[in-house]
Amino acid sequence: MRLRIPRGRPRKEKGLECAETRCTMPAMELRLQLDEKDLAAARAYAGIDDPVRLLQYVLRSYVHARASAELRGLAGSDPTAEAPPRRRPPDFLNDPDQPKGT
Repeated sequence: MRLRIPRGRPRKEKGLECAETRCTMPAMELRLQLDEKDLAAARAYAGIDDPVRLLQYVLRSYVHARASAELRGLAGSDPTAEAPPRRRPPDFLNDPDQPKGT
């Protein structure tokens, strides 16, 4: 299956409108050749039938998974790190008008 995603120069009929600046963000055109079995499996897992939305979902999921793996790889890599205090200090005040020690 060939999937066509538009890209190129900004066009009035394509792209996203920016509310603050009234600019048009161009979409990107890309031609892909995907295996029908892989595409069907991705559609079944994601529950998305539109190929463009499916590809956007898959790319976001991939980036999220890679970022998570990178963060897991950093676990325990700072030897100077200390655990934060778990309890409030004894002189902590919920009410700023309340005097200390009461």
